[in-house]
Amino acid sequence: MNQEQPKDDIPAKAPANAPLLWQETFKIHSYEAGPSSFATPQSLCRFLQEAASNHADKLGVSGEAISTIGQMWVLSQLSLRMSEYPKWHDSLSIKTWPTKRTTQLRAYRDFALFDDTSRETGKASSMWLLLDKESRRPQKIQSYLNQYTSEGHSPDMLNSIEKELFDKQNSEISSRIFKVRASDIDYNFHVNNVCYLEWALEAILPEVRLRNFMSEFDVHFMREAKIFTKVTSECRLVDHKNNVFVHRISDPDENVLALMRTTWNEKRN
Repeated sequence: MNQEQPKDDIPAKAPANAPLLWQETFKIHSYEAGPSSFATPQSLCRFLQEAASNHADKLGVSGEAISTIGQMWVLSQLSLRMSEYPKWHDSLSIKTWPTKRTTQLRAYRDFALFDDTSRETGKASSMWLLLDKESRRPQKIQSYLNQYTSEGHSPDMLNSIEKELFDKQNSEISSRIFKVRASDIDYNFHVNNVCYLEWALEAILPEVRLRNFMSEFDVHFMREAKIFTKVTSECRLVDHKNNVFVHRISDPDENVLALMRTTWNEKRN
């Protein structure tokens, strides 16, 4: 079988004086906070996504720009580390930059999160793929992303998650079933990344979520969920001492859509 050849690279060049380091501030609204008035993990992930998108726009490689040649950005991996969450009415500043870890098929972007006093309260690493919108096959990206990359400030935090880890444990599995809604689909006709996190967290016992905050989060997105199909979110506690859970999102054919690992720490007032 002949493998599909990658399309020509996007012809756009970085605009003059395009910032390699992007900073944006977000206000925490009531609908972005949970029961204890702290921002939810889902809200933080949306802020990261928004900052990355806005920076890509300034660099000339936004989702809209590459859509014109039939391509799309897809988040493949994300790792988040938080020492403290902002609360309702607080502001959260995010710095983000594309890094020189970018390769021919993988684009890497890092983040640093700061509170109202400019104290760093979190950091994140992400890996993105450039896909053909029709075939969903990866496309070559290095030749035009080289001009956008910066050295960055943090090491690569992306961690692997072994599929076998979920099945090797003896602890009980908790699970929930969800149906992919039309409102879960984004402008790429793709289930938004945050939906997978929401499905994963719903399988954790409520007392764990109410008493703790998610200090660490690693996710590998592996397949697309299809609209109106049912997905199963499974969760298993694998480290009682450190409150570490592994998560698996799968479709009715038992294809794994995403694997996650979350760590929870006791909330501070």
